[in-house]
Amino acid sequence: MTIDLDGCRAKTERARNHSDSLQTIITPLVLGDVPETELIQLSAELDVQSGYHVFRVAAIPEAWRPGIGVVLGDVVHNLRSALDYLFFELCCHYLGATKT
Repeated sequence: MTIDLDGCRAKTERARNHSDSLQTIITPLVLGDVPETELIQLSAELDVQSGYHVFRVAAIPEAWRPGIGVVLGDVVHNLRSALDYLFFELCCHYLGATKT
């Protein structure tokens, strides 16, 4: 009995498409190819205890928020759905359950 991961792969691929869309939206902001009023403001600091640099988004221009939020939500949702597909298929395979 083989495990059918087509649904999992489809959801992961869809998440990748959304991620590419998000990259298209964010790249001009990061590179500064937009007016200064539309730049994302970042803050950075060194966490002395861990030795890691911590970067925080201080401000996102109001006009960018809905687009970024929706696309980022789609990425997370599709990855979560891929886990659902994977879990279901593994349960069916290892527990011998029939797919309904």
